[in-house]
Amino acid sequence: MDRLAVVILVRHAPHLVPRCLDAIATNTSPTHTTQVIEWGVGDDALVSANLFRRAVDRATGPICIVHDDAAVPAGWAEQLLGTLDRNGGLVLSAATAADSGAAALPDTGIRVIQPFRELPSAALAVAEPATLATVAGFDGRFSTARAGDADLLFKLWCHGRTVTVDEHVLVDHGGCGRLEPLPEPVLAEREADWRAFTATWSGATPGSVAEADLPRLPEAATAAAWIERWSEVRMLRLRERRRFESERAELERRAEASAGSTRWLTAERD
Repeated sequence: MDRLAVVILVRHAPHLVPRCLDAIATNTSPTHTTQVIEWGVGDDALVSANLFRRAVDRATGPICIVHDDAAVPAGWAEQLLGTLDRNGGLVLSAATAADSGAAALPDTGIRVIQPFRELPSAALAVAEPATLATVAGFDGRFSTARAGDADLLFKLWCHGRTVTVDEHVLVDHGGCGRLEPLPEPVLAEREADWRAFTATWSGATPGSVAEADLPRLPEAATAAAWIERWSEVRMLRLRERRRFESERAELERRAEASAGSTRWLTAERD
């Protein structure tokens, strides 16, 4: 019987899936199965969510959810499974930007996330199948990782489940901190998905959110409304930064062209 069921969700970085698979094959000691689910957009996302639920139903041990742009380090499974045995709920790793060279975090530990007050990276997560089945897994309305992961965390907190970050495991997260270079259509998709997430929870009432008719729902709605306001400011700053960088690049291009013309004219006079 396999100790672990690894599910790789392909959302934004299919070109990094081979790296992800290689890291899992090399650095995973417990017996495990590996399944790759390509996450669709629109109606196809509902199909992907159903595939994930089937993977949960078939699992004979803990489920590990891995982003396509994550590369796991050696010993990750033993560490996270041990934390899961002690804490239950959902256990997340720490994550760093790709190719940063960091192998471990100094003075790290295991900490329980305060519900609705922090949305940590979910590039690598481990949970028992029953925990994920309680909240029906991922919501098929969300095609992007950020909104889908946040929605899953909110549902778990509404059901009184613990979310723990084990900072002894540091994942090389290929998409971490790389929002600025994204093409405009991809950025727009993420924005729309995030707005759908915050709208769902900030306007939530008992019965309006699946599996969320619970006493903690008002707290979730308040947190989502705050996150929505914070996100508006963050996205505005990001777009302003992108506009500024684009204008600066154009000015530098013109300056270089002008300098080239000046050198040519000087040479002609000489």
